[in-house]
Order: sequence, then structure tokens, then C-alpha cells
Amino acid sequence: MTHTVADPSSRWRWLLVGAVVALLASLSMAPAHAQSAASKNYGPGPFISDVRVITALDCREKSCTRTLSFSELIRPIFKSMQLTSTPGTNPLNYWEAEVIRDTIEADLEEIADKYKAKDFRISDRFLTHPESRIELVGVINRMDRQFLGARFAASSCGEISLIYRFWYSIRNGDQKSRLPITMNLVFPASTVKLDCQTAAQRWLTALARVAAITDTTTDAEIEKIRDELLDSKTGALAEIVAENIKRIELNVQAYRRPARVVNDFGSEARYVIRVFTWDSGKGQFVVDVLPNQIDREKILCGSSSCKKRKADLVAYLTDPEVLESIDRGTLNIRPELNVLATRAISLSPGGARRSANQPYWSARRVNDPQDVITNAQIRSAIAAARKAGKTLDYVNSTSDFRTRLNDSTCTGCHQTRAIAGFHFPGEDREGTQRANSVFLPGSPHFYGDQPRRLEMVKAIADGSFSEKMLETSYSARPHKRFETALKGTQLIGGWGGECLLDTGHGHKRDWGCRAGLECVQLFESRNDLDAGTCMPPKDKMEIGDPLQRGRIDQAIKFEKDGYSRLEPLNSQKGDTRIPDSALPPMAPPKRYYGAHQEFFAGCLPNVDCKDVVPESQRTECYKQRRDALTGGFPAGMLRLSECTGIPGEATCGLVASSGFNTCVAKIGSAGYTIDTCFVHFTSYSAMRACDRANPCRDDYICLQPIIYGSTTWQDRRDSITMGGFFKDVNERPYDPGDFGQAKPDKAWERRPDRERKGICIPPYFVFQFRSDKHGEPPTPSPVPRSLASTFPFPCKK
Repeated sequence: MTHTVADPSSRWRWLLVGAVVALLASLSMAPAHAQSAASKNYGPGPFISDVRVITALDCREKSCTRTLSFSELIRPIFKSMQLTSTPGTNPLNYWEAEVIRDTIEADLEEIADKYKAKDFRISDRFLTHPESRIELVGVINRMDRQFLGARFAASSCGEISLIYRFWYSIRNGDQKSRLPITMNLVFPASTVKLDCQTAAQRWLTALARVAAITDTTTDAEIEKIRDELLDSKTGALAEIVAENIKRIELNVQAYRRPARVVNDFGSEARYVIRVFTWDSGKGQFVVDVLPNQIDREKILCGSSSCKKRKADLVAYLTDPEVLESIDRGTLNIRPELNVLATRAISLSPGGARRSANQPYWSARRVNDPQDVITNAQIRSAIAAARKAGKTLDYVNSTSDFRTRLNDSTCTGCHQTRAIAGFHFPGEDREGTQRANSVFLPGSPHFYGDQPRRLEMVKAIADGSFSEKMLETSYSARPHKRFETALKGTQLIGGWGGECLLDTGHGHKRDWGCRAGLECVQLFESRNDLDAGTCMPPKDKMEIGDPLQRGRIDQAIKFEKDGYSRLEPLNSQKGDTRIPDSALPPMAPPKRYYGAHQEFFAGCLPNVDCKDVVPESQRTECYKQRRDALTGGFPAGMLRLSECTGIPGEATCGLVASSGFNTCVAKIGSAGYTIDTCFVHFTSYSAMRACDRANPCRDDYICLQPIIYGSTTWQDRRDSITMGGFFKDVNERPYDPGDFGQAKPDKAWERRPDRERKGICIPPYFVFQFRSDKHGEPPTPSPVPRSLASTFPFPCKK
């Protein structure tokens, strides 16, 4: 089927194009009901993520008597906000949130300046813009955080967290997306009106009700569940009211530099983490310290006061009682030591392999003043604790000690087995483009820790709770004693999981891989010497497997890490692609594609292979075009160029391709909308399939699968040829022979599981997880600079 447009400027042209784009967009939207059916498979665990229930709890209608909408929840303590009756008003615009707003805006400006990332930062105005809002995405039970009780008296039964995401719709709705910003509103799990046991029992009742939701559950039944949750006398969320708010935690992606700029780790993103507590005397939220996040500058500045703080901290950490809490994962550094930070900045990708994510980083030189605590002091402390009769199950070496300490900090936890620095992004709501929609609301760490959290809630409910149950494992890997609960998943020693090269210690941090997998170091690093990733051997490679090995070259100075690619290496300088020799020899050999980490400029980006290149050279021409302006897959990834011959561990999806960023910059002009970009500038690709039991490896995200029917492919192709968008952006006509344009085969189309699993891609390929290219509301974004002058090497002629 072909379409002819006689007058490109005619009004009906845009109406027709818009209708086709809208049709295709609807096919690729994430339906709320379908996600709800899958939600019951996301647990079991003490959390609520079902998108229909969450949307009902986030009610913004005046008819809702109780709501967890942030604007209405906060209204009772925001006196200046009570002067307006408009529901849904962004509370960050009010005086009570002035410190939050000013602090984050200053952070974003400072971090962008320091790391020369002004062109890649998020706009401050999204925090307060009238077309932005703060959406509830999840309710999390954290009764396991009782060890914070010494500091937060009302937290003796743990905490309840409401997780929110920032969302915007600007340019008359032509550009809309969630943003890489999460806000955690923290409440005590119990109050003077509600004892711990009753609170836990209410949660178990609520979880059973939510788990019973199916596709046939009506909207009226969902509203009834909401009302039960919020019932002031019996509801699990009865005490979630403004007067009980303890703190607000914000995690904001400060900037995201793409592979073409960073050109080593595949990208670079920094996140700022802040905590604000409610000061009832001032009637404002004020800056507070972050639990266990030490301020290195306060400790290492060299002055007499810094030296004292450092000595006090070392004495505290090496005390046998405190070391025992470090061993159990329940450390809670006392604020009066004056060593805690009010801000944390974490770095992605690379996780714990990067020194910037390790406040207790071990310096390379003996007696280096950058060491917060020395290896000699750690060894002495371990010996003293054992002499004092303390049983240490996890901490048996200096490496164990530092790993436990770093894992207790915000920077250590937020970048470990996470989703672009987040552990709970939440489900996307109905109407979200699937190419911009996460499949799983939680990270691998989040799901791996659910059996422990659920066990604790049950124990509190039936009166069998003991303090020993507060012991935690690590963010990187669940506790071994939950192997039965996690049976059938890859979360302990499975594909993509955390492992140690040096095993056989005989203690609880003895992390091996399952049969058929081996522990491989994708990033060698002195910051985490033995840590690796469980992967199949090279002769049994699977889709989604890494293709590169590298070394993080730790400099003498903290946070100054470099990267060196160890294998595979190309003979031509500047060619960062994965050579064919590194791809598996098995069928289908012509369709394997080695996605690489570093940016590759490529050749022939605008050549029409059909008209310019002889037929005998067209395959090579398409390959060069496919490889142009590519990169950004951490440690590389094996994938298929097309959705044909897909093995069982993979599935088909649509991912952003050439022209997507330029299209986004054009939104609001000449008929461009966000749907235009998702339809015209994405390509089919077969990549690793994922679900709760089979997560992606580190530094990847599980994206929504596409809805695909017998006519979807043809409708999409017809749409791309209309409107002139493709040629306008890519400066050449659309070519159906391009990479990712072939029709997915019947074998995949008939697979019963293809819509029950997501696809693993780099998180910054998902629009809502990158701070750049969102534009400056309400004015259009500037057109990106040409890359012509940034090619690292000239193309062959």
C-alpha cells in the first residue's frame, strides 16, 4: 500500500499523517489493565505497585475524600497552599518548599558547572512548571528499617515510603514524559495510635487484596480497594497523613552525557541525592543529613577540626559493638559525630567499580591522606571485635569491611543492581509510549530483597519477630537463606548476577555462579577487586551477553577514574565497534550484531545505498549506515540486527534509532510530536528478554515489549513514508532495507510469551531516564549541534 501527497503544505496532509501516527501510537501504548495482570507476578513482597490501584490512590478529583496525591497530601501543613482551592497544584512552588526548590536548583547548577555538562542537564523549571506534576508510583513497606529507630524515635517499627516520579506535558501535549527524578515521602510504619503488630497485620490483609486483582477487576472494585487502604480506622495506609511526614528524599539525575561526548564508559550520568525533614517550628522543610553518607571533605580537609572528626569516626567504626552492626548491615552513624553529608552525588555506569560511588574508597598508597580509614586500622578492629566475643559472619577482611560500609551509604546502594540510579521507578500509566515505558517497577536489588522484607512483616504480625531478623545481605546479591524463596529466578548466582572470583572463604559473602555460568569481570577495578558478573562461557554465548572487557584505571586521586578497553581490540585507530571475530559463529551469522560501548562516528550516514552503491556492495553499505553514530551499550551487548530467528532468551522490541534526538528537538514545529519520534525514528531489534525472575544485567533497563499484530509492521512502514519527517531529519529518504526495518518473523509473532517479557536496553536509550533533550519549558529545545566536526577519524573514500 502506497500513499501520494500532492501538496506537502496542505492541511489534510497533516491530518492524515496525524491519524496514522495516532493509530500506531495507540498500538504501542502501555495499557494499564495489561500491566495490572502482570503485577501480581512482581512479588511477593510488602509493596503496592499495581498501576490501577496506584492511580486510584493518586486521585486528583475533588470528589476524593482521601488521596495520596502529593499536592493534596501535603496541603494540611502547607499554610500558604491552603489559600488556593485548586487541586493538583505543584507544592514545590510554595514557601514551605522553598528550601527544597532552592537547594536542588543550586545543586544542578553547581554539578553542571563542575563537570562541564550544562548542555546535558535537566531544566530546573521542570520542578515547578505549571505543566509538570508529581505522580505517585508506589507504596513500599520498610518495616525492615527498624535500626533507624535510635535516630528517628517514631521509626521503631520501621517506615512506609510513598514513591513519586516527576512528569510533564508541554507544548500543548506534544512533548510529554516522566523525568529521571524520584521523590520518597517517608512516614513511620506505626504511630501512637497504631502498634507495630496491628500495622503489619493490616499490610498483610491489603497485600492479599491487591494480589487478587485480575484483568476482569472492575474500576469500582479498584476504588473499593483504595478506600479500604485509606480507611481511617482499619486501613494499612490510615496513618499516612501530612502531620506524620518524617522526611522527603529526592534523587535527581543532574546530567547525562552521551557516548559521543564521554566515549569510554558508554555514557556518564550523575545523580544528586538530598534529604529534607519537616521543621514544625519554622513551618518549612529543611536540609538534613543523609543516613550513613559521610562527608569526605569534612573528614579529610586537613585542618585540626577535620582531623578530630576523622579520628572520632575511626574510633566509632572500630568499636566492637559498632563493627558488629556493620557486619549485620544495620549501621546507623550518630549525627552528633558531625561527619555525615547533607548531599550525595553518585555516578553511572560502573556501580561499585567506580571510586566516586565509594565514600570509603581505598587509596593506592600507604598512609594516603585520602583514606578515611586504613587497612591496618580495619584489620586491628576485626581482631579486637573477635577478642571481645563478637561473631562476624560477613566481615572477614579489609575488602569485606569496606564493601559493607560502602553498601550502607546512599552512593553505594543507589548504583548497585539498580535502574539508572533508581530502585523503584514504578509502572508507567495508560497512554505511555511503550518505547518510553518500563516493564518492571523495581530493580533487581528491589526484587531480590522482597523475601526478607516480607518475612519480617509476617513475623511482626504474628509476634515472632526477633532483632536478628534485621540482618541484611548486600544490594548486589540477596541473602543465601532465601534461595528457596527465589527458586526459579536468576537473582542469586544466575545470568547477570553479582559474583566473586575468589570464593571458598566459608562465610556468607561466598558468591559463586550457577552451573553453566562463570564469573567474569566486565570492568576490572581496584575499587572492587574480586567482583564479577555471572555469564555463559564464550563458546555458549546468548543474546544479551557482554562483548567487551575493560579496566577502570584508578588514578591517584579519588573520583578520577579512567577506562581502558582490554578486549576485543580493533586494528584501526578510532574504530570502537565489536569486530565480527568476536561474535558467535552459530546461525544466524549474518544477523548477529555487536552493540558496543564507546561512540562510533561511522561513514556514509546519508548515502542512499540503492542508488549510489553497486548491488554487490549494498550489504556493506547498509552495515556502515547501521554502525554510524552508534554506541552506549555498557560492556557491549550481543543482539540481532533484525527480529528473525530469535532464540528463547531474547524477544523483539522497538528502540530509538538514527534521528530520534533530532526529532525530539523539532517537537512543536511542522507537525512534530513525541509520537512522531517514537513511530518514525525507532527500529526493530532482538535483544535479551527480561521479567522479574530474569532481570537485565547491571546498567540496563527492562523496557516494555511492543504490541505486535499482523498489520502492525505494514502500518508502521506506511506511516514512515508519509509526512517527510524521515527525510527532513536524516537528510535522505526512508530505505526499507535499513537496519531494523525487516518484518519480524512468524515464529516470534506466534510466541505466547512475547508480551509477558520486556527487553533489556541501556537505560539512557529510554527517554524518561535521561535528563538531556527534554528541552526548556515552555520554549522549544535548540536543534542539536552537527556531529560532522566530532568524528574521531575520517571515513575511507
